[in-house]
Amino acid sequence: MTMGNIGALRTLRDTLVDQRRAAARAGDAEAVIAAQQHIVIIDAAIADERALGQAEKDEEAMGRAIKRSTSSADHADPIKLAD
Repeated sequence: MTMGNIGALRTLRDTLVDQRRAAARAGDAEAVIAAQQHIVIIDAAIADERALGQAEKDEEAMGRAIKRSTSSADHADPIKLAD
């Protein structure tokens, strides 16, 4: 879902950049400022989505590592094997 969110946010950002450029060509300072404010918010949202995606990957990797270390420890511990 995160990659889909990032894609949607990038599309929205591209639209806002186009609007900002058009406003700048037209000399509409208020529209340029408003578009830039939205772009900053979207940039922050993209960064949050990337961080969330990385956190999900890290959590999955940690789960795999724990499973591997638990199963390896069972085989390496003679007391657990004797039980």
